Amino acid sequence: AYWDTQHWFLFVVVVSFIGTIFFSLYYLCLAEPLNKLQVNWLMVEFWFTAIATFGYFTAFIAMLADFSGAEDEEYQYWIDANIAAGVFGLFNDIVYGAGAYLIYVDWKANPTGATAPPPAV
Repeated sequence: AYWDTQHWFLFVVVVSFIGTIFFSLYYLCLAEPLNKLQVNWLMVEFWFTAIATFGYFTAFIAMLADFSGAEDEEYQYWIDANIAAGVFGLFNDIVYGAGAYLIYVDWKANPTGATAPPPAV
């Protein structure tokens, strides 16, 4: 990564990846111990996803703005790779945006983030 836009893009990708791993682990095996902290994790996940969406938006715009008009016979493969990164950033932005919307709908349906009580048998 030689340019500032590449640094920003990689920062957004890495932070989003780490946060996504955390929330995946939370739902897989950490829900019970972390719910003892009295944190509304659904709200935290929504704000993380919304911020990641905005970060990806700025990152893919920066990558495409910097590299889409660049031409260099010797390093065109490198420029094309950066354009491809910007396009994949666009795809990630769309997916994170859809995820933020779905989490928002879930959050508004259950604002406290509390789990439903077990059914009475």
